[in-house]
Amino acid sequence: MQLNSALDELNAIPGFTDRSKLFIRDLRCFGRDQDAQNRLNGTKHEYYLGGVYFNNSIIKKIVELPVGNGTLRSDADNRGYITAATYVDVRANIYTTIASTVTVE
Repeated sequence: MQLNSALDELNAIPGFTDRSKLFIRDLRCFGRDQDAQNRLNGTKHEYYLGGVYFNNSIIKKIVELPVGNGTLRSDADNRGYITAATYVDVRANIYTTIASTVTVE
């Protein structure tokens, strides 16, 4: 599946844009907003994708977004989470992909 069509499919999901905006806002405000910290830490998900942001069906679509020669998930799996830097890099890839689908005010 092409990235643009996959992103269009996500954007067609009712509420996806608003939940994405909240997710990105909370990531940006994590250090100074206790509510954002609580929401993100409360997801119990390796990429903070669960909780109030996205259900399991949407998470599956997000991690299956095409990047490079694979998907966000395969990219993460290939890196093996060896260092904190690679973990942060994979998370940044996911966040950048989500952010590309919405405009945050």
